[in-house]
Amino acid sequence: MRNIKQLNKSVTVNYIVSKINYAELPEAVRLFAGMDIDKCIFSFISCDGNAKKNIDLLLPRMTEVMPHIHKALDIAIEADLPATVCSYPLCFLRGYEKHCEELHAPVKYIRDAEILWENFHKISEEKARVEGAPCRQCGYELLCAGPRRDYVEKFGWNEFSPVPGEKILSAEELLEAEGNG
Repeated sequence: MRNIKQLNKSVTVNYIVSKINYAELPEAVRLFAGMDIDKCIFSFISCDGNAKKNIDLLLPRMTEVMPHIHKALDIAIEADLPATVCSYPLCFLRGYEKHCEELHAPVKYIRDAEILWENFHKISEEKARVEGAPCRQCGYELLCAGPRRDYVEKFGWNEFSPVPGEKILSAEELLEAEGNG
């Protein structure tokens, strides 16, 4: 990464947050800030494919991860390092909502060697993400895709607490309410 930065190229780090490394996230952000990284994305792990075979070793509880994500965001904010969180419901980002990746950059398409997935954000929400009773009572329901299906199948809905208040209709409305979104 340092070599790429020396060539004046942009570097974005996609840190996959798992049971193995979530406690190290704040220290990793300190390292990235010292390397002049352009952006960090903290992506909560999805346990598809081979990862599903090791779900007990890889998938942490969101409530356990939350303080580490918040601390990492605080460090990034202090270092003026743009940072967002992906695949992590808004109810766990209270006070940090403007750092929700999906609010800023919903994925419209993904291309790999053999296929183009158009409208990927919608497909992802329909196939991988789920909405439960807490989501339907949440003020962020219309903005948040909810947790991943694999997460709810393993841990259920007990950790989820709806954000009180009127339904927020758009990302812009939430970001404006947050100020300087």
